[in-house]
Amino acid sequence: MTEPYLTTVLREAEHVAEQHEQVARTIDNQAHEYLRYAVLRILEGQADHLPTG
Repeated sequence: MTEPYLTTVLREAEHVAEQHEQVARTIDNQAHEYLRYAVLRILEGQADHLPTG
């Protein structure tokens, strides 16, 4: 049940890392910050480039 959600978050984190690299520029743990920002984007409906379903 959680696998589709995890896949979505990881895809969005990859997108964030590629398109919004400034998000984690000054952070010690970049992967954590990319994941955090990815979850926020998904919750706010800003991840419309991801397939639904």
